[in-house]
Amino acid sequence: MRVLYTHLKDIDLAHSKLDFTSLDGANLRNASLANASLYHVDLVDADLVFVNFSNADLTGSNLTNAKLKNANFSNTIMDSVKVHRMDWLEFIKDDLQLKGAELLQKKYIVDSIYDKELERKLPMILKK
Repeated sequence: MRVLYTHLKDIDLAHSKLDFTSLDGANLRNASLANASLYHVDLVDADLVFVNFSNADLTGSNLTNAKLKNANFSNTIMDSVKVHRMDWLEFIKDDLQLKGAELLQKKYIVDSIYDKELERKLPMILKK
């Protein structure tokens, strides 16, 4: 499913299955995605301010340039998530002070992977 620049502000999508959805640029501010299945979801440039991702599975998703201030990542699965900076885990813990960031930093690292389509290396969150 492809959803572009959608306004989903304040929506409750807890326990939803949104696998392989494109939410590039979507406004999900204040949404609940707790316990949601977000496998390979594109959230590039999305507004994720105050979003609750607690216990969600973001495996393989793309959070490049997403706005994350005050988001909740408590117990979130972040295997193979694409991000836009190599210090992303430190950034969300120290600068954004996101809930759950400390546990993510203990479980994951950011490393670079080669993207064949873009023909360059990109930062990705990987399990330690």
